[in-house]
Amino acid sequence: MRLIVIASGSSANAAVVENNGAAVLVDCGVTLRTLKCGLANAGLSLSDLRAVFITHRHSDHIKGLPVLARAADIPIYSAVDIGLCTHFEDRMTQGGFEVQAFECSHDVPCVGYKISCGEKSVCIATDSGTVTQSMLQALYGCETVMIESNHDIDMLKNGFYPARLKARIMSSRGHLSNSDCAKLVSYLAGGGLRNAVLAHLSENNNTPLLARAETQGALSRLAPDSGVNVRHADAGLIIEF
Repeated sequence: MRLIVIASGSSANAAVVENNGAAVLVDCGVTLRTLKCGLANAGLSLSDLRAVFITHRHSDHIKGLPVLARAADIPIYSAVDIGLCTHFEDRMTQGGFEVQAFECSHDVPCVGYKISCGEKSVCIATDSGTVTQSMLQALYGCETVMIESNHDIDMLKNGFYPARLKARIMSSRGHLSNSDCAKLVSYLAGGGLRNAVLAHLSENNNTPLLARAETQGALSRLAPDSGVNVRHADAGLIIEF
Protein backbone atom coordinates (compact mmCIF):
# COMPACT_ATOMS: atom_id res chain seq x y z
CA MET A 1 0.00 0.00 0.00
CA ARG A 2 0.96 3.62 -0.43
CA LEU A 3 -0.06 6.86 1.27
CA ILE A 4 0.26 9.78 -1.14
CA VAL A 5 0.01 13.35 0.12
CA ILE A 6 -1.55 15.72 -2.42
CA ALA A 7 -1.77 18.69 -0.03
CA SER A 8 -1.79 19.21 3.72
CA GLY A 9 -2.11 22.41 5.74
CA SER A 10 -4.48 25.13 6.82
CA SER A 11 -5.38 26.06 3.23
CA ALA A 12 -5.81 22.73 1.42
CA ASN A 13 -5.96 19.04 2.27
CA ALA A 14 -6.11 15.88 0.17
CA ALA A 15 -4.49 12.46 0.48
CA VAL A 16 -4.64 9.24 -1.50
CA VAL A 17 -4.39 5.65 -0.30
CA GLU A 18 -3.43 3.20 -3.04
CA ASN A 19 -3.12 -0.56 -3.25
CA ASN A 20 -2.18 -2.43 -6.45
CA GLY A 21 -3.36 0.39 -8.70
CA ALA A 22 -6.70 1.01 -6.98
CA ALA A 23 -6.98 4.17 -4.89
CA VAL A 24 -9.27 6.20 -2.66
CA LEU A 25 -9.08 9.94 -2.03
CA VAL A 26 -9.53 11.39 1.45
CA ASP A 27 -10.72 15.00 1.26
CA CYS A 28 -10.60 17.26 -1.77
CA GLY A 29 -9.46 20.73 -0.77
CA VAL A 30 -7.40 21.16 -3.94
CA THR A 31 -8.08 22.13 -7.53
CA LEU A 32 -8.69 19.42 -10.11
CA ARG A 33 -5.38 20.33 -11.75
CA THR A 34 -3.47 19.90 -8.48
CA LEU A 35 -5.18 16.58 -7.85
CA LYS A 36 -4.36 15.30 -11.34
CA CYS A 37 -0.72 16.40 -11.00
CA GLY A 38 -0.41 14.75 -7.60
CA LEU A 39 -1.87 11.52 -8.91
CA ALA A 40 0.35 11.60 -12.01
CA ASN A 41 3.47 12.06 -9.88
CA ALA A 42 2.54 8.79 -8.17
CA GLY A 43 1.83 7.01 -11.46
CA LEU A 44 -1.94 7.27 -11.06
CA SER A 45 -4.88 9.05 -12.70
CA LEU A 46 -8.48 9.94 -11.90
CA SER A 47 -9.57 6.62 -13.41
CA ASP A 48 -7.72 4.80 -10.61
CA LEU A 49 -9.85 6.45 -7.91
CA ARG A 50 -12.51 4.06 -6.65
CA ALA A 51 -14.08 6.48 -4.16
CA VAL A 52 -13.71 9.77 -2.30
CA PHE A 53 -14.17 10.03 1.48
CA ILE A 54 -14.73 13.43 3.10
CA THR A 55 -13.93 14.12 6.76
CA HIS A 56 -15.89 17.35 7.33
CA ARG A 57 -17.31 20.40 5.60
CA HIS A 58 -14.61 23.05 6.11
CA SER A 59 -13.50 24.55 2.81
CA ASP A 60 -9.86 23.43 3.03
CA HIS A 61 -11.19 19.85 2.81
CA ILE A 62 -14.01 20.18 0.24
CA LYS A 63 -13.50 23.24 -1.96
CA GLY A 64 -12.39 21.12 -4.93
CA LEU A 65 -15.21 18.62 -4.56
CA PRO A 66 -17.85 20.20 -6.87
CA VAL A 67 -15.44 20.35 -9.81
CA LEU A 68 -14.23 16.79 -9.20
CA ALA A 69 -17.84 15.56 -9.02
CA ARG A 70 -18.54 17.10 -12.44
CA ALA A 71 -15.31 15.88 -14.00
CA ALA A 72 -15.37 12.23 -12.96
CA ASP A 73 -17.92 9.58 -12.12
CA ILE A 74 -16.48 8.67 -8.72
CA PRO A 75 -18.67 7.81 -5.71
CA ILE A 76 -18.30 10.32 -2.87
CA TYR A 77 -18.96 9.29 0.72
CA SER A 78 -18.84 10.75 4.20
CA ALA A 79 -19.72 9.51 7.66
CA VAL A 80 -21.07 13.02 8.41
CA ASP A 81 -23.80 14.86 6.51
CA ILE A 82 -22.21 16.89 3.70
CA GLY A 83 -23.65 17.96 0.35
CA LEU A 84 -22.56 15.87 -2.67
CA CYS A 85 -21.70 12.99 -0.31
CA THR A 86 -23.53 9.71 0.19
CA HIS A 87 -23.79 9.18 3.92
CA PHE A 88 -22.60 5.94 5.49
CA GLU A 89 -22.39 4.90 9.11
CA ASP A 90 -19.29 3.46 10.74
CA ARG A 91 -17.83 1.07 8.17
CA MET A 92 -18.04 0.13 4.52
CA THR A 93 -16.16 -1.71 1.76
CA GLN A 94 -15.47 0.06 -1.52
CA GLY A 95 -13.09 -0.73 -4.36
CA GLY A 96 -11.30 -3.43 -2.38
CA PHE A 97 -10.77 -1.15 0.62
CA GLU A 98 -12.41 -1.49 4.02
CA VAL A 99 -13.06 2.00 5.38
CA GLN A 100 -13.85 2.62 9.03
CA ALA A 101 -14.88 6.07 10.26
CA PHE A 102 -14.02 7.31 13.74
CA GLU A 103 -15.09 10.45 15.57
CA CYS A 104 -12.83 13.48 15.92
CA SER A 105 -13.47 16.53 18.12
CA HIS A 106 -13.86 19.67 16.01
CA ASP A 107 -16.19 22.67 15.83
CA VAL A 108 -18.21 20.95 13.09
CA PRO A 109 -19.05 17.24 12.82
CA CYS A 110 -15.78 15.59 11.77
CA VAL A 111 -14.36 12.09 11.36
CA GLY A 112 -11.12 10.38 10.48
CA TYR A 113 -10.76 7.22 8.44
CA LYS A 114 -8.97 3.91 8.89
CA ILE A 115 -8.41 2.38 5.46
CA SER A 116 -7.43 -1.27 5.24
CA CYS A 117 -6.53 -3.90 2.66
CA GLY A 118 -5.96 -7.31 4.16
CA GLU A 119 -3.55 -6.93 7.08
CA LYS A 120 -2.35 -3.48 5.97
CA SER A 121 -4.01 -0.32 7.23
CA VAL A 122 -3.48 3.43 7.40
CA CYS A 123 -5.28 6.00 9.52
CA ILE A 124 -5.85 9.64 8.58
CA ALA A 125 -6.85 11.81 11.55
CA THR A 126 -6.79 15.60 11.37
CA ASP A 127 -8.91 18.48 12.68
CA SER A 128 -9.41 17.39 16.25
CA GLY A 129 -8.85 19.48 19.35
CA THR A 130 -8.35 16.42 21.52
CA VAL A 131 -7.64 12.72 21.04
CA THR A 132 -10.98 10.94 21.25
CA GLN A 133 -11.37 7.37 22.47
CA SER A 134 -12.53 6.28 19.02
CA MET A 135 -9.40 7.84 17.51
CA LEU A 136 -7.20 5.87 19.91
CA GLN A 137 -9.00 2.62 19.14
CA ALA A 138 -8.65 3.11 15.39
CA LEU A 139 -5.06 4.38 15.39
CA TYR A 140 -3.55 1.86 17.76
CA GLY A 141 -2.07 -1.05 15.83
CA CYS A 142 -1.80 0.81 12.51
CA GLU A 143 1.57 0.66 10.80
CA THR A 144 1.10 4.07 9.16
CA VAL A 145 -0.77 7.09 10.51
CA MET A 146 -1.29 10.62 9.22
CA ILE A 147 -1.94 12.75 12.30
CA GLU A 148 -2.54 16.43 12.85
CA SER A 149 0.38 18.43 14.27
CA ASN A 150 -1.19 21.81 13.70
CA HIS A 151 0.62 24.36 15.81
CA ASP A 152 3.52 25.11 18.10
CA ILE A 153 1.90 26.38 21.29
CA ASP A 154 4.40 29.21 21.87
CA MET A 155 4.19 30.40 18.26
CA LEU A 156 0.41 30.48 18.47
CA LYS A 157 0.29 32.26 21.84
CA ASN A 158 2.82 34.88 20.74
CA GLY A 159 1.51 35.24 17.19
CA PHE A 160 -0.74 37.78 15.52
CA TYR A 161 -4.02 35.84 15.64
CA PRO A 162 -6.81 37.50 17.66
CA ALA A 163 -7.41 36.08 21.14
CA ARG A 164 -10.73 34.49 20.15
CA LEU A 165 -9.14 32.56 17.26
CA LYS A 166 -6.23 31.43 19.44
CA ALA A 167 -8.70 30.14 22.01
CA ARG A 168 -10.64 28.25 19.35
CA ILE A 169 -7.52 26.58 17.97
CA MET A 170 -6.32 25.51 21.42
CA SER A 171 -9.73 24.30 22.57
CA SER A 172 -10.90 20.69 22.71
CA ARG A 173 -12.83 21.37 19.47
CA GLY A 174 -9.92 22.99 17.66
CA HIS A 175 -6.63 21.45 16.53
CA LEU A 176 -3.94 19.20 17.97
CA SER A 177 -0.67 20.91 18.85
CA ASN A 178 2.82 19.56 18.22
CA SER A 179 2.89 18.47 21.84
CA ASP A 180 -0.45 16.64 21.54
CA CYS A 181 0.75 14.88 18.40
CA ALA A 182 4.07 13.91 19.98
CA LYS A 183 2.36 12.29 22.95
CA LEU A 184 -0.03 10.40 20.68
CA VAL A 185 2.72 9.11 18.37
CA SER A 186 4.75 7.94 21.37
CA TYR A 187 1.75 6.00 22.64
CA LEU A 188 1.08 4.48 19.22
CA ALA A 189 4.69 3.33 19.00
CA GLY A 190 3.75 0.61 21.48
CA GLY A 191 1.23 -0.76 18.99
CA GLY A 192 3.65 -1.35 16.13
CA LEU A 193 3.61 2.08 14.49
CA ARG A 194 6.26 2.44 11.79
CA ASN A 195 5.37 5.62 9.88
CA ALA A 196 4.09 8.83 11.46
CA VAL A 197 3.15 11.54 8.96
CA LEU A 198 2.62 14.92 10.64
CA ALA A 199 -0.23 16.71 8.91
CA HIS A 200 -2.28 19.90 8.78
CA LEU A 201 0.60 22.13 9.89
CA SER A 202 -0.34 25.79 10.28
CA GLU A 203 1.47 28.07 7.87
CA ASN A 204 1.55 30.82 10.51
CA ASN A 205 1.97 28.98 13.80
CA ASN A 206 4.27 26.07 13.02
CA THR A 207 7.18 24.82 10.94
CA PRO A 208 8.02 21.31 9.73
CA LEU A 209 11.24 21.46 11.75
CA LEU A 210 9.42 22.26 15.00
CA ALA A 211 6.76 19.62 14.42
CA ARG A 212 9.24 16.85 13.64
CA ALA A 213 11.56 17.84 16.50
CA GLU A 214 8.77 17.64 19.08
CA THR A 215 7.60 14.20 17.97
CA GLN A 216 11.11 12.82 17.52
CA GLY A 217 12.08 14.16 20.94
CA ALA A 218 9.11 12.47 22.60
CA LEU A 219 9.91 9.20 20.85
CA SER A 220 13.53 9.33 21.98
CA ARG A 221 12.39 9.75 25.59
CA LEU A 222 9.36 7.49 25.71
CA ALA A 223 9.91 4.89 22.97
CA PRO A 224 13.63 4.98 22.09
CA ASP A 225 13.68 1.58 20.37
CA SER A 226 10.50 1.99 18.35
CA GLY A 227 12.13 2.83 15.02
CA VAL A 228 9.19 5.04 14.02
CA ASN A 229 9.87 7.02 10.84
CA VAL A 230 8.64 10.61 11.32
CA ARG A 231 7.90 12.76 8.27
CA HIS A 232 5.88 15.88 7.73
CA ALA A 233 3.09 15.81 5.16
CA ASP A 234 4.79 17.73 2.39
CA ALA A 235 2.93 17.75 -0.95
CA GLY A 236 4.19 14.85 -3.04
CA LEU A 237 5.26 12.71 -0.09
CA ILE A 238 4.76 8.99 -0.73
CA ILE A 239 4.97 6.45 2.07
CA GLU A 240 5.08 2.76 1.09
CA PHE A 241 4.14 0.20 3.71
